[in-house]
Amino acid sequence: MRHRLLGLVVLLVTVAGVGVLTAHQRVPIPETKEQLAVNPGQGLRLSPEAVRAETKAISEAGNAFSQAFNKGDLEALLSLWSTEGEYVSENGKVYQGKAQLRAVLKNALSTTRGQKHSFQINKIRFLKPDVAQEEGIVTLTTSEGESESGRYVALWLKIDGKWLLGSVRDLPETIEEGKPLAYTHLRQLSWLIGDWQEKGGDATLTVRWSTGQAFLLMDWTIKRGEQLYQVHQRVGWDAANQRLQAWIYDSSGGYGDAVWERQGNTWTVVNEGQYPNGKPARSLNTWKFINQDTVHWSATARTVDDIPLPDAEATYVRKAGRRE
Repeated sequence: MRHRLLGLVVLLVTVAGVGVLTAHQRVPIPETKEQLAVNPGQGLRLSPEAVRAETKAISEAGNAFSQAFNKGDLEALLSLWSTEGEYVSENGKVYQGKAQLRAVLKNALSTTRGQKHSFQINKIRFLKPDVAQEEGIVTLTTSEGESESGRYVALWLKIDGKWLLGSVRDLPETIEEGKPLAYTHLRQLSWLIGDWQEKGGDATLTVRWSTGQAFLLMDWTIKRGEQLYQVHQRVGWDAANQRLQAWIYDSSGGYGDAVWERQGNTWTVVNEGQYPNGKPARSLNTWKFINQDTVHWSATARTVDDIPLPDAEATYVRKAGRRE
């Protein structure tokens, strides 16, 4: 699973309600837009001038977060959290305290290396002079310009004169009207849609949306000597396990399934299946985005009936313009 943590990653599930630790009490984070709108001035004890000054200070703290993230500076990121700060992912998992935050931040920096973190503040409300609630949108952008955005709500606590994060929660994305839930997760692979040709080889690949855009359909035709193989892979969203799941079938009668996971511009695919004779097969595949017209594929850790096979790789180039 990938965590957004102020925009580290975008997932889509409903989260359970949690509170946020302040220096002296727990202040609940509103769950819905209706709750967010109730009593917008509640607890306000600051003058207009003070509100502007504190809003600027919180914005600067947010900028410091982005700068530290973009530098990969784990210690600087941790310094922006309160001692008992917490992060709640979209699947409701809570990470609380510096030790747990260190682990999740370290993993996030590793899996999103090379991506630029930025944010946009939509609203800041002061629940108390030393407690502020921020709503906004965060974006991760790859070096190739591909971006992913998501909503968040954060509680800032002013402790010893410094604004620190008391809690951050990733909020569900708004599902595009008329689109299935799976589309929200699958669209990260939409750059693959089109017709591809193996560079220096005979394999071809066609990727398209299924009817309704609930699946991505991948079809290979592979010629090796006089042998012609066809492989079909259907990639969907496994909501129960919060991951991209695929089902694979080939023209010889073999079949299997796979789990896709993104790490920056590379997707790792863990494949398990069996040949028509019942022998098990496994491999670790990768799909690396080079640019909109080039993708590199590789297969390592390949085994059939636990017997190792040589690694394989191929580069595919787009045959025609992108189509969606």
